[in-house]
Amino acid sequence: MGHSEVTILGNDFQDNSASWAGSEGFGGGLYIEGGNVLLQGNSLTGNAGGGFPGAPSTAVGWGGAIAISDSLVIAQDNWIVGNHATNADASGAGGGIYGFGGTLRLVRNAIMQNRATPVALGFGGGLYLDSTIPWLDANIILDNVAAGGANGRGGGVRLVACSPFTLTNNVIAHNIASQYGSGVAVAASSAGHLAHNTIAYNQDGDGVGVYVASDSQVLLDNNLIVRHTIGIVNAGAPGSSVVADYTLFEDNTTNYGAGVVSSHEVAGPAALLADYHLGSSSGAIDHAPPLSWVTWDWDGDWRPVGAWSDVGADEYALHTVLPLVLRNAP
Repeated sequence: MGHSEVTILGNDFQDNSASWAGSEGFGGGLYIEGGNVLLQGNSLTGNAGGGFPGAPSTAVGWGGAIAISDSLVIAQDNWIVGNHATNADASGAGGGIYGFGGTLRLVRNAIMQNRATPVALGFGGGLYLDSTIPWLDANIILDNVAAGGANGRGGGVRLVACSPFTLTNNVIAHNIASQYGSGVAVAASSAGHLAHNTIAYNQDGDGVGVYVASDSQVLLDNNLIVRHTIGIVNAGAPGSSVVADYTLFEDNTTNYGAGVVSSHEVAGPAALLADYHLGSSSGAIDHAPPLSWVTWDWDGDWRPVGAWSDVGADEYALHTVLPLVLRNAP
Protein backbone atom coordinates (compact mmCIF):
# COMPACT_ATOMS: atom_id res chain seq x y z
CA MET A 1 0.00 0.00 0.00
CA GLY A 2 2.99 2.32 0.15
CA HIS A 3 2.05 5.59 1.85
CA SER A 4 -1.62 5.39 0.97
CA GLU A 5 -4.49 6.42 3.21
CA VAL A 6 -7.09 3.68 2.98
CA THR A 7 -10.38 2.72 4.64
CA ILE A 8 -11.39 -0.95 4.43
CA LEU A 9 -14.96 -1.19 5.66
CA GLY A 10 -17.50 -4.01 5.89
CA ASN A 11 -15.77 -6.65 3.75
CA ASP A 12 -15.65 -10.44 4.02
CA PHE A 13 -12.21 -12.04 3.52
CA GLN A 14 -12.63 -15.82 3.62
CA ASP A 15 -10.48 -18.88 2.83
CA ASN A 16 -7.54 -17.07 1.21
CA SER A 17 -3.85 -18.00 1.35
CA ALA A 18 -0.86 -15.69 0.85
CA SER A 19 1.52 -18.52 -0.08
CA TRP A 20 0.60 -22.02 -1.11
CA ALA A 21 3.81 -24.07 -1.05
CA GLY A 22 6.60 -21.51 -1.13
CA SER A 23 8.91 -20.35 1.61
CA GLU A 24 6.92 -17.48 3.16
CA GLY A 25 3.43 -16.02 3.19
CA PHE A 26 2.35 -12.67 4.64
CA GLY A 27 -1.26 -11.91 5.45
CA GLY A 28 -3.75 -14.49 4.27
CA GLY A 29 -6.58 -11.97 4.16
CA LEU A 30 -4.81 -8.60 4.09
CA TYR A 31 -1.23 -7.35 3.80
CA ILE A 32 -0.60 -3.71 4.77
CA GLU A 33 2.76 -2.00 4.36
CA GLY A 34 3.60 1.64 4.91
CA GLY A 35 0.09 3.06 4.88
CA ASN A 36 -2.38 4.84 7.13
CA VAL A 37 -5.27 2.41 7.28
CA LEU A 38 -8.64 2.12 8.99
CA LEU A 39 -10.03 -1.43 9.15
CA GLN A 40 -13.58 -1.42 10.42
CA GLY A 41 -16.40 -3.92 10.50
CA ASN A 42 -14.68 -6.58 8.40
CA SER A 43 -14.91 -10.36 8.71
CA LEU A 44 -11.71 -12.37 8.21
CA THR A 45 -12.22 -16.11 8.54
CA GLY A 46 -10.41 -19.25 7.41
CA ASN A 47 -7.40 -17.46 5.90
CA ALA A 48 -3.79 -18.66 6.01
CA GLY A 49 -0.51 -16.82 5.71
CA GLY A 50 1.18 -19.83 4.17
CA GLY A 51 0.93 -23.43 3.24
CA PHE A 52 -1.43 -26.25 2.62
CA PRO A 53 -1.45 -29.04 5.22
CA GLY A 54 1.26 -31.68 4.98
CA ALA A 55 4.28 -32.31 2.76
CA PRO A 56 5.74 -30.96 0.60
CA SER A 57 4.66 -27.51 1.77
CA THR A 58 7.16 -25.73 4.03
CA ALA A 59 5.64 -22.27 3.91
CA VAL A 60 6.45 -20.10 6.91
CA GLY A 61 3.45 -17.91 7.70
CA TRP A 62 3.15 -14.39 9.08
CA GLY A 63 -0.38 -13.25 9.90
CA GLY A 64 -3.15 -15.69 9.13
CA ALA A 65 -5.76 -12.96 8.70
CA ILE A 66 -3.70 -9.74 8.58
CA ALA A 67 -0.01 -8.88 8.23
CA ILE A 68 0.99 -5.28 8.96
CA SER A 69 4.42 -3.73 8.42
CA ASP A 70 5.55 -0.19 9.35
CA SER A 71 2.07 1.27 9.17
CA LEU A 72 -0.36 3.34 11.20
CA VAL A 73 -3.41 1.09 11.55
CA ILE A 74 -6.67 1.44 13.45
CA ALA A 75 -8.57 -1.85 13.45
CA GLN A 76 -11.94 -1.81 15.17
CA ASP A 77 -15.06 -3.95 15.29
CA ASN A 78 -13.56 -6.69 13.11
CA TRP A 79 -14.33 -10.42 13.28
CA ILE A 80 -10.99 -12.29 13.06
CA VAL A 81 -11.82 -15.96 13.54
CA GLY A 82 -10.38 -19.34 12.53
CA ASN A 83 -7.26 -18.13 10.68
CA HIS A 84 -3.82 -19.84 10.61
CA ALA A 85 -0.43 -18.18 10.20
CA THR A 86 0.61 -21.37 8.43
CA ASN A 87 -0.98 -24.71 7.72
CA ALA A 88 2.38 -26.33 6.93
CA ASP A 89 4.87 -28.04 9.23
CA ALA A 90 6.75 -24.74 9.52
CA SER A 91 7.10 -21.78 11.82
CA GLY A 92 4.22 -19.35 12.12
CA ALA A 93 3.66 -16.00 13.82
CA GLY A 94 0.32 -14.31 14.41
CA GLY A 95 -2.51 -16.72 13.80
CA GLY A 96 -4.88 -13.76 13.66
CA ILE A 97 -2.67 -10.67 13.27
CA TYR A 98 1.06 -10.20 12.68
CA GLY A 99 2.47 -6.71 13.16
CA PHE A 100 6.02 -5.43 12.69
CA GLY A 101 6.93 -1.80 13.29
CA GLY A 102 4.54 1.11 13.12
CA THR A 103 1.68 2.01 15.43
CA LEU A 104 -1.38 -0.21 15.92
CA ARG A 105 -4.64 0.56 17.70
CA LEU A 106 -6.90 -2.48 18.00
CA VAL A 107 -10.35 -1.75 19.44
CA ARG A 108 -13.39 -4.00 20.00
CA ASN A 109 -12.20 -6.80 17.74
CA ALA A 110 -13.13 -10.46 18.18
CA ILE A 111 -9.88 -12.43 17.77
CA MET A 112 -10.85 -16.05 18.26
CA GLN A 113 -9.89 -19.63 17.34
CA ASN A 114 -6.77 -18.66 15.42
CA ARG A 115 -3.53 -20.67 15.35
CA ALA A 116 0.07 -19.80 14.49
CA THR A 117 1.24 -23.28 13.40
CA PRO A 118 0.00 -26.86 13.63
CA VAL A 119 3.31 -28.45 14.72
CA ALA A 120 6.48 -26.33 14.58
CA LEU A 121 7.56 -23.13 16.37
CA GLY A 122 4.53 -20.88 16.84
CA PHE A 123 4.42 -17.28 18.11
CA GLY A 124 1.16 -15.58 19.04
CA GLY A 125 -1.91 -17.67 18.43
CA GLY A 126 -4.12 -14.58 18.38
CA LEU A 127 -1.60 -11.78 17.81
CA TYR A 128 2.14 -11.50 17.32
CA LEU A 129 3.45 -7.92 17.56
CA ASP A 130 7.15 -7.14 17.05
CA SER A 131 8.74 -3.70 17.45
CA THR A 132 5.37 -1.95 17.29
CA ILE A 133 3.70 0.66 19.48
CA PRO A 134 0.43 -1.15 20.15
CA TRP A 135 -2.70 -0.12 22.02
CA LEU A 136 -5.21 -2.95 22.49
CA ASP A 137 -8.53 -1.89 23.97
CA ALA A 138 -11.77 -3.80 24.56
CA ASN A 139 -10.92 -6.81 22.40
CA ILE A 140 -12.02 -10.37 23.09
CA ILE A 141 -9.05 -12.69 22.54
CA LEU A 142 -10.42 -16.19 22.94
CA ASP A 143 -9.53 -19.82 22.13
CA ASN A 144 -6.32 -19.10 20.20
CA VAL A 145 -3.40 -21.57 19.98
CA ALA A 146 0.26 -20.69 19.46
CA ALA A 147 1.28 -24.16 18.23
CA GLY A 148 -0.21 -27.60 18.00
CA GLY A 149 3.17 -29.02 19.08
CA ALA A 150 5.50 -28.36 22.00
CA ASN A 151 6.95 -25.02 20.89
CA GLY A 152 4.18 -22.47 21.26
CA ARG A 153 4.82 -19.02 22.75
CA GLY A 154 2.04 -16.57 23.51
CA GLY A 155 -1.33 -18.23 23.08
CA GLY A 156 -3.43 -15.07 23.10
CA VAL A 157 -0.88 -12.28 22.62
CA ARG A 158 2.89 -12.28 22.04
CA LEU A 159 4.72 -8.93 22.38
CA VAL A 160 8.38 -8.64 21.33
CA ALA A 161 10.39 -5.41 21.58
CA CYS A 162 7.22 -3.36 21.93
CA SER A 163 7.75 -0.10 23.81
CA PRO A 164 5.48 1.29 24.93
CA PHE A 165 2.56 -1.13 24.77
CA THR A 166 -0.85 -0.72 26.37
CA LEU A 167 -3.54 -3.35 26.94
CA THR A 168 -6.80 -2.16 28.51
CA ASN A 169 -10.26 -3.67 28.93
CA ASN A 170 -9.44 -6.87 27.03
CA VAL A 171 -10.87 -10.30 27.75
CA ILE A 172 -8.05 -12.83 27.20
CA ALA A 173 -9.40 -16.31 27.87
CA HIS A 174 -9.02 -20.01 26.98
CA ASN A 175 -5.83 -19.50 24.94
CA ILE A 176 -3.01 -22.06 24.75
CA ALA A 177 0.77 -21.86 24.46
CA SER A 178 2.62 -25.11 25.04
CA GLN A 179 6.00 -23.55 25.90
CA TYR A 180 5.17 -20.30 27.68
CA GLY A 181 2.56 -17.59 28.04
CA SER A 182 -0.79 -19.19 27.33
CA GLY A 183 -2.51 -15.84 27.94
CA VAL A 184 0.05 -13.09 27.28
CA ALA A 185 3.80 -13.42 26.61
CA VAL A 186 6.07 -10.35 26.79
CA ALA A 187 9.76 -10.41 25.82
CA ALA A 188 12.79 -8.72 24.27
CA SER A 189 12.97 -5.45 26.21
CA SER A 190 9.29 -4.64 25.88
CA ALA A 191 7.84 -2.09 28.27
CA GLY A 192 4.24 -1.29 28.95
CA HIS A 193 1.01 -1.45 30.88
CA LEU A 194 -1.80 -3.95 31.36
CA ALA A 195 -4.83 -2.30 32.98
CA HIS A 196 -8.38 -3.53 33.58
CA ASN A 197 -8.01 -6.80 31.68
CA THR A 198 -9.85 -10.03 32.43
CA ILE A 199 -7.27 -12.79 31.95
CA ALA A 200 -9.03 -16.08 32.61
CA TYR A 201 -8.97 -19.83 32.05
CA ASN A 202 -5.72 -19.94 30.09
CA GLN A 203 -4.81 -23.04 32.09
CA ASP A 204 -3.92 -25.40 29.23
CA GLY A 205 -0.43 -25.47 27.72
CA ASP A 206 1.93 -23.91 30.25
CA GLY A 207 -1.07 -22.49 32.09
CA VAL A 208 0.45 -19.03 32.64
CA GLY A 209 -1.74 -15.94 32.46
CA VAL A 210 1.02 -13.33 31.94
CA TYR A 211 4.61 -14.37 31.17
CA VAL A 212 7.38 -11.75 31.16
CA ALA A 213 10.99 -12.31 30.05
CA SER A 214 14.13 -10.79 28.54
CA ASP A 215 14.63 -7.41 30.23
CA SER A 216 11.01 -6.32 29.95
CA GLN A 217 9.24 -3.85 32.23
CA VAL A 218 5.56 -4.49 32.88
CA LEU A 219 3.04 -2.71 35.10
CA LEU A 220 -0.29 -4.42 35.83
CA ASP A 221 -3.12 -2.38 37.34
CA ASN A 222 -6.67 -3.44 38.22
CA ASN A 223 -6.60 -6.80 36.43
CA LEU A 224 -8.66 -9.90 37.11
CA ILE A 225 -6.57 -13.11 36.80
CA VAL A 226 -8.55 -16.33 37.14
CA ARG A 227 -7.75 -20.03 36.88
CA HIS A 228 -4.18 -20.57 35.77
CA THR A 229 -1.35 -22.83 36.84
CA ILE A 230 0.54 -19.60 37.57
CA GLY A 231 -1.14 -16.22 37.20
CA ILE A 232 1.97 -14.06 36.57
CA VAL A 233 5.54 -15.20 35.83
CA ASN A 234 8.67 -13.04 35.78
CA ALA A 235 11.07 -15.32 33.94
CA GLY A 236 13.52 -12.51 33.25
CA ALA A 237 14.31 -11.42 36.81
CA PRO A 238 16.35 -9.51 37.80
CA GLY A 239 16.55 -7.82 34.40
CA SER A 240 12.78 -7.81 34.01
CA SER A 241 10.48 -5.90 36.36
CA VAL A 242 6.87 -6.96 36.98
CA VAL A 243 4.68 -4.93 39.34
CA ALA A 244 1.01 -5.76 39.91
CA ASP A 245 -1.40 -3.53 41.83
CA TYR A 246 -5.05 -4.11 42.74
CA THR A 247 -5.28 -7.58 41.20
CA LEU A 248 -8.07 -10.00 41.95
CA PHE A 249 -6.54 -13.48 41.81
CA GLU A 250 -8.84 -16.48 41.91
CA ASP A 251 -8.50 -20.24 41.39
CA ASN A 252 -4.86 -20.13 40.32
CA THR A 253 -2.59 -22.91 41.56
CA THR A 254 -0.04 -20.15 42.20
CA ASN A 255 -0.97 -16.49 41.87
CA TYR A 256 2.51 -15.26 40.95
CA GLY A 257 6.10 -16.42 41.02
CA ALA A 258 9.42 -15.04 42.24
CA GLY A 259 10.33 -11.60 40.98
CA VAL A 260 6.71 -10.36 40.81
CA VAL A 261 5.75 -7.54 43.19
CA SER A 262 2.05 -7.59 44.08
CA SER A 263 0.23 -5.11 46.32
CA HIS A 264 -3.34 -4.19 47.30
CA GLU A 265 -4.68 -7.58 46.23
CA VAL A 266 -8.46 -7.64 45.92
CA ALA A 267 -10.48 -10.39 47.59
CA GLY A 268 -12.87 -12.52 45.53
CA PRO A 269 -15.09 -13.99 44.45
CA ALA A 270 -14.59 -13.00 40.84
CA ALA A 271 -18.14 -14.23 40.06
CA LEU A 272 -17.46 -14.21 36.33
CA LEU A 273 -20.48 -15.02 34.21
CA ALA A 274 -20.25 -17.24 31.14
CA ASP A 275 -19.92 -14.15 28.92
CA TYR A 276 -17.07 -12.73 31.10
CA HIS A 277 -19.17 -9.99 32.67
CA LEU A 278 -19.19 -9.61 36.44
CA GLY A 279 -21.97 -11.12 38.49
CA SER A 280 -23.60 -9.03 41.19
CA SER A 281 -21.68 -10.85 43.96
CA SER A 282 -18.23 -10.12 42.50
CA GLY A 283 -15.55 -8.77 44.81
CA ALA A 284 -14.19 -6.87 41.81
CA ILE A 285 -16.97 -4.28 42.02
CA ASP A 286 -15.82 -0.87 43.31
CA HIS A 287 -12.39 -2.13 44.35
CA ALA A 288 -10.03 -0.50 41.83
CA PRO A 289 -8.78 3.08 41.98
CA PRO A 290 -9.87 4.97 38.85
CA LEU A 291 -7.30 5.50 36.11
CA SER A 292 -7.79 8.84 34.39
CA TRP A 293 -7.12 7.38 30.94
CA VAL A 294 -9.59 4.47 31.27
CA THR A 295 -13.10 5.96 31.09
CA TRP A 296 -15.05 3.04 29.60
CA ASP A 297 -15.12 -0.76 29.83
CA TRP A 298 -14.94 -3.53 27.24
CA ASP A 299 -18.52 -3.15 26.05
CA GLY A 300 -18.73 0.63 26.23
CA ASP A 301 -20.14 1.24 29.72
CA TRP A 302 -18.76 4.30 31.49
CA ARG A 303 -16.00 3.70 34.02
CA PRO A 304 -16.17 4.22 36.94
CA VAL A 305 -19.76 3.76 38.06
CA GLY A 306 -19.42 5.25 41.54
CA ALA A 307 -16.28 6.50 43.25
CA TRP A 308 -14.08 3.51 42.35
CA SER A 309 -13.76 1.38 39.25
CA ASP A 310 -14.26 -2.38 39.01
CA VAL A 311 -11.33 -4.78 38.64
CA GLY A 312 -11.07 -6.39 35.21
CA ALA A 313 -12.49 -5.62 31.77
CA ASP A 314 -16.12 -5.22 32.85
CA GLU A 315 -17.64 -2.34 34.80
CA TYR A 316 -20.68 -3.82 36.50
CA ALA A 317 -23.81 -1.82 35.77
CA LEU A 318 -27.37 -2.65 36.75
CA HIS A 319 -29.37 -1.75 33.69
CA THR A 320 -32.97 -0.85 34.50
CA VAL A 321 -35.66 -0.96 31.87
CA LEU A 322 -38.35 1.66 32.53
CA PRO A 323 -41.95 1.05 31.41
CA LEU A 324 -43.17 2.92 28.37
CA VAL A 325 -46.14 5.08 29.34
CA LEU A 326 -48.46 6.31 26.61
CA ARG A 327 -51.26 8.80 26.91
CA ASN A 328 -53.88 9.90 24.49
CA ALA A 329 -53.42 13.30 22.94
CA PRO A 330 -56.14 15.79 23.95
